[in-house]
Amino acid sequence: MSKKKSEFYVKIHKRDRILIAACDSELIEKTLEEGDLQLKVSKSFYKGDLMDEDSVLNILKEAKNFNIVGNNIVNLMIENKIINKEHILYINKVAHAQVFEI
Repeated sequence: MSKKKSEFYVKIHKRDRILIAACDSELIEKTLEEGDLQLKVSKSFYKGDLMDEDSVLNILKEAKNFNIVGNNIVNLMIENKIINKEHILYINKVAHAQVFEI
């Protein structure tokens, strides 16, 4: 039996600069809470195109600003050396990372 490939929602926000928002597809419209931390994985911010691992990797490896939520997408970025595991925030055991160019 083959492992099902992960799918991700990816949305590109264009304002002063480009920001890529991406999440594991199963997290859309969920709210993560732990202690004082709360993160709503809203459709308005995260739900854009549904993509596979290769497609999302191609976008995020070139991105200068991104916000990602979900263990699958964060692990994919760590495995491809796009982010370091030391910079991950966990909210109720779900990984979250932000990268911004200064």
